[in-house]
Amino acid sequence: MTRTLTNDCLDIPAELPGVVTVAANGTSGTSKASFSNYGSNVIEVSAPGESVYSTAPGGKYATLSGTSMASPHVAGVAALLASANPAYTPADLRAKLGEQATDLACPADARCTGTTAKNSFFGEGRVDALKAVGATPPAGAYFENPNDYAIADNSTVESPITVSGVTGNAPATLKVGVDIKHTYIGDLKVDLVAPDGTVYTLHNHTGSGTDNILQTYTVNASSEVANGVWKLRVNDNASQDTGRIDAWNLTF
Repeated sequence: MTRTLTNDCLDIPAELPGVVTVAANGTSGTSKASFSNYGSNVIEVSAPGESVYSTAPGGKYATLSGTSMASPHVAGVAALLASANPAYTPADLRAKLGEQATDLACPADARCTGTTAKNSFFGEGRVDALKAVGATPPAGAYFENPNDYAIADNSTVESPITVSGVTGNAPATLKVGVDIKHTYIGDLKVDLVAPDGTVYTLHNHTGSGTDNILQTYTVNASSEVANGVWKLRVNDNASQDTGRIDAWNLTF
């Protein structure tokens, strides 16, 4: 028997009614991961899916990639939407997932077709948990690096943020929001590094065996020019426990 395959054939389960089809973003957050599928009017939204820090068997953590990493991000944002809007129907949630997503333009890749608002690589864009619950970034110029950076034993890792469009120097009350996942924060020294290389220590081996650093620090950076590349530098000075920089931000 000969069976002719055309675009009328459904890709299961992606094109079934009620299914939200998710593409995986690469580590930059604005690219398509190489393994992620694509298609006009097939992809609905995208989410981080490459080098995502995740739980692993045996009570461990690992960096994993796949659309199976991206889809839980979307499920989480849908749950946030439902919690903030308990009367929403499934159709409402699907519509809002697209509305709150951050538009991503097609890269220089002929396979990507459509507009910035909706295309075959990212659908209606990358989901945004903050916008999903109606929140807004803090007042002032706000910059964030949401990408994961693995913290290995006895190593140093840096996560950069490029600041632009801010006039003059940084404020005396520069807010540094830090989200580090680590199973023994006493191993860690955490510094803010200004564009000129000046180091401001935020955390210095305190906390012993406490898990994670989720804190906003206030730094007097008034002697620093605001624009340029700022870095969050993390030193792990012991063995056994590892983690990651989950995200961090600056508010001027």
